[in-house]
Amino acid sequence: MARGGAPLPKQVGEIVKKLQEIAPNCRNVKERHEGRKNNMVDCILLNKVKIEVDEYEVVPVVDEKTGKELKTIEIVFRKNTEQEREIFINLLNQNKFSFEVPEQNLVLDVTRSNLSYRYTDKSDYTTFTVSFKEIDPENIENVPESPYLFIFKGLIDVAIGNWLRTRAISELLQEKGIITKEEYDNQLSVVFERDHDKLLRELLDSFDQNLDEKSDK
Repeated sequence: MARGGAPLPKQVGEIVKKLQEIAPNCRNVKERHEGRKNNMVDCILLNKVKIEVDEYEVVPVVDEKTGKELKTIEIVFRKNTEQEREIFINLLNQNKFSFEVPEQNLVLDVTRSNLSYRYTDKSDYTTFTVSFKEIDPENIENVPESPYLFIFKGLIDVAIGNWLRTRAISELLQEKGIITKEEYDNQLSVVFERDHDKLLRELLDSFDQNLDEKSDK
């Protein structure tokens, strides 16, 4: 079992799959939470899992790079048990989703841009606030399923950039006759032995920090 007696990831996956199979049509939803706003939307389907929403807001935003108008969406909903909380945290801990609003005949591919939830020991429910951004259909193949792939891509981009800069400087110095390839290779071996382990620890620490930040959202 995970923390607080919550189900393990494999169990969560099985439960989410069952939720997908039994998700009713959103138009059949009649119950409303107290204090919910009149937002004209009763529920949405997220990867075919029904979520009854308390708040729903759509704002069109023009993409600065493409000039296309894409939707940003924010939803607020509640779940009443610890098990439900853990299930939906795991469901939302992805990057790419199918987002449907049957009441509006709206079907979009979206990425999750923000996730927050709050609960207290005295509270009998958890309130989720989640923001999504519509994916440009022409760019959907370039959007990873997992948010952690963004972290790996960022680290790889930095590593490649540093390697290319070092290679360019080395070749320029060799062309000008300031150093020889043998001198460069010897010094590279010295620096590798001296700094490799330290830089590796710093890289792993940075990766752990990014994972913590993603998990807190």
